[in-house]
Amino acid sequence: MKRIYPHRVRNSPMPRLFAQIAKDSTLKELRLQFGKSGDVIKRWCREAGVEPLTRHQLFAREPARRVGGYSLADRAVDECLRRYGPVFRCDVRGKPLSDGFFWNRGGRVLTDDDVIERAEGLGWDRNAWRRAA
Repeated sequence: MKRIYPHRVRNSPMPRLFAQIAKDSTLKELRLQFGKSGDVIKRWCREAGVEPLTRHQLFAREPARRVGGYSLADRAVDECLRRYGPVFRCDVRGKPLSDGFFWNRGGRVLTDDDVIERAEGLGWDRNAWRRAA
């Protein structure tokens, strides 16, 4: 005889700002941020009429070049850090933002100084372009 176990169903109410947050986040980020299972997050997305970003969409966003110039941190990221994984401009919470003041590297939010320090730790030389000429 086949046993049927009743499933516990909890009706977790959808947070007030979920729709705004979900449109710029991946499913994994939403699970971690709200501390709920993937099924609950998917249900909330259906209820809110929002499709979370796929991982490909998240990393396909290339940050736009700064209008004011190409900073030392931009060089460190382009010449060194992107060899080791995705690095992109973001806001203070780590969400992709093309003109953000912070960097997201491996899920960590970094400042310009942090990015330069990590690149130099990996052997990047900020003055190599001067000696090449």
